[in-house]
Amino acid sequence: MRSSPAGSNCRWLACGVLLAMGAAGLMHGCNIVGPIAVLASPPPTQDAEYKMADRVTAVYVDDRKNVLNDRGLRMFIGDRVLEHLMRNKVLKDSIKTSNTMAAAGSERAGALKPLEQIGREVGAAQLIYVEMLSFGLEPDASGAPRAQATLRVKLIDVENRVRLFPPTGEDVADARYMTVTLPPEQTYQPVLTRASQAEANRTLAEMIADRVAKLFYKWEVRPLGDNSAPKSAFD
Repeated sequence: MRSSPAGSNCRWLACGVLLAMGAAGLMHGCNIVGPIAVLASPPPTQDAEYKMADRVTAVYVDDRKNVLNDRGLRMFIGDRVLEHLMRNKVLKDSIKTSNTMAAAGSERAGALKPLEQIGREVGAAQLIYVEMLSFGLEPDASGAPRAQATLRVKLIDVENRVRLFPPTGEDVADARYMTVTLPPEQTYQPVLTRASQAEANRTLAEMIADRVAKLFYKWEVRPLGDNSAPKSAFD
């Protein structure tokens, strides 16, 4: 493809800047390769813990212990997990979490349907199961309250009735256990209003969805203190 005069001028300007930087480095006895290499190096990434197949997927967020006690937030977590996976090209098709929760029916301890049955009833080939173990205020090392949740996650092959993640085996846990804690700038305050608590709960729910989805795709590790939106390694 033929270059435009403007494009050529820009390239000559860029070369001139690099030459000037190199000359300055030589004058001061510095090596200019170091800074350029740092600027050119890609950001660090974290591999997926499990490479999920692109099949119709549903998410069921179970709160049988009633620690979250908010059906709307559970649907929000499930839908956000699916949105992250579809945006990062892991999945092409998914089932609305409201449909999955309706299929689950009763959620009292001991009354839950088999996960494979829930998945079949909504037409899913695989189901991400998220069980909430705790959700709320927990003291940190200094004793200050922090918004924190603990949960366990597994991926079920609905058609073959087997657990895909974590893989089955004698030395493998029955689920992937996770703890999600809001950073200090987003944590609860000692005195809460109903609005501020609802906002903190939703922020924690968003972080839960982000962490669960990242189990299944390669993602960019952000430096400490970077509060920009999470990115996949393919953005």
